[in-house]
Amino acid sequence: PQLDLATYGKLTFHPATAEQFPAIRIVQEILHSRRMVPAIIFNAVNEMAVEAFLAEKIRFTDIIKTIDHFVHTLHADEPS
Repeated sequence: PQLDLATYGKLTFHPATAEQFPAIRIVQEILHSRRMVPAIIFNAVNEMAVEAFLAEKIRFTDIIKTIDHFVHTLHADEPS
């Protein structure tokens, strides 16, 4: 079925916060670091975690936990 937003009436958007969406905090940290390695890790781990979710190997809420773990674990080993 096609989504018809007109049938929903008024849509209200609120600012997203890092407390609600932990990925925002991770991406902000990556952007502030100005390094490519964490961004590459984020992207690669995100793809693997989504694939694991689709294969029903992890829960949806485990996607961001997995990304957070690997970004911080592997980024910590990156030379300055």
